[in-house]
Amino acid sequence: MTLPINLVGNNTVVDNVVVSTVNSLTAHAGGGQGSATPLTAAINRVATVATIADSVILPVSTVGITVTAINAGAASMNVFPASGEAINALGANTAFAVAAGKTAEFFCTNSGQWHSVLSA
Repeated sequence: MTLPINLVGNNTVVDNVVVSTVNSLTAHAGGGQGSATPLTAAINRVATVATIADSVILPVSTVGITVTAINAGAASMNVFPASGEAINALGANTAFAVAAGKTAEFFCTNSGQWHSVLSA
């Protein structure tokens, strides 16, 4: 099975589907898209978000993939799309904020576009 993103971390096979997880990521201090910490698995737990707007970045969009970002840190983090891409109705290269203690799922429906669901 070929997967559309480069999966690292722990991989588990459930009903012939590879589920990858990464635990204890650190969001890039100071934020920004260019130096944001990459989300490299299907499920990503960001344990360290020290200051507001520390950042992570989604992989290049591939139709049909879902990426989960869990903010287990102390502050709100920014999730950026890959360069030139967008999340929801935000402009290209604009961050999506995920508050501390929240989880966001990002779905790619067409190239260059992500849509999100934010936990309550």
